[in-house]
Amino acid sequence: MKNAWKKAVDGPEKDLTAEIEGFFKDGVFHWEREPTLMGKLQDATTMGRVTGSCGETMEFYLKIQDNRIADVRFFSDGCQASRACGSVAAELARGRSIDEAISIEGDTVLMVMKGLPDEEVHCAYLAAEALHEAIHRWMLE
Repeated sequence: MKNAWKKAVDGPEKDLTAEIEGFFKDGVFHWEREPTLMGKLQDATTMGRVTGSCGETMEFYLKIQDNRIADVRFFSDGCQASRACGSVAAELARGRSIDEAISIEGDTVLMVMKGLPDEEVHCAYLAAEALHEAIHRWMLE
């Protein structure tokens, strides 16, 4: 009986995983499943928050030392694509100079992710915009 229950539970989960993997392109799925650098940075130097037209909010927390992003975290209340894009943007920004990090755009995130479905492309731009907001706030302080 235990094996029948396990098979009934595992079957739909495996089908769903295959469907998600098919939805996201090759480079995206691992960020979607296991976003890196997600969370709030308690000792952040600056923070930026942006709410997109889709209603999802993205936050970036930066610890800046010597004009470099020494540490970074992001948080999103959005979908899996939003979290994946936040993860990519955070990874791209970590260790970069402010000038290098400000050049990270939505197109940069899309290129690293090897694209997204059309209805999720806005998530890459939301991530870049939130990163830029955190940098701009730091520049104004």
